[in-house]
Amino acid sequence: MSRIFDRENGQKSDPATDRRYEEVLAFSLSHGAVIGRGARDREIRRTDSDIAARLLMKGIVVPAIPEDYRAFLRRADGFSRDDVCFFGTELLLYPAGGSLPSLMEVNYRNRPNARGVSGCLVIGACGDDTIVYDGDAEEYRFMDPGTAADAERRRVRSWRRFDDLFFCLTEDTEGREHGNG
Repeated sequence: MSRIFDRENGQKSDPATDRRYEEVLAFSLSHGAVIGRGARDREIRRTDSDIAARLLMKGIVVPAIPEDYRAFLRRADGFSRDDVCFFGTELLLYPAGGSLPSLMEVNYRNRPNARGVSGCLVIGACGDDTIVYDGDAEEYRFMDPGTAADAERRRVRSWRRFDDLFFCLTEDTEGREHGNG
């Protein structure tokens, strides 16, 4: 498969995945999503080091922002549509008021207390579920903040790649709105 070189961020990207992101983000934007402008690498590195340093002061070690989530942040530095949101390097303001917190805000100041979130990087939410990246398992998964982590639920609701998670959550909504689901 051919790959395109993204000169601004020095990253290789897959043209098919890029097109899919463009389509889903454009569709989401036309259906009320709030999407932040793409982050620069230095903003992502700063956020990553700030989270690590501040959480370490609390005795919490979390994984670095994984490369596939960094690639997403370069496209959309924060995303909110319906019940799905992914946090970015900066606070994302909603046009009608209110805001989506940043990765730093969620991981440092408002860190969920759910069992199983410790040692994970909180990256988003879907309804009442917290979406985390578990660096030890190298997977993204849902954690219900109101209950103890259920092993079967985690096993079924986990993804190895951020792209798969994002497209699963956003295309499900996209398909239903088009009468396909």
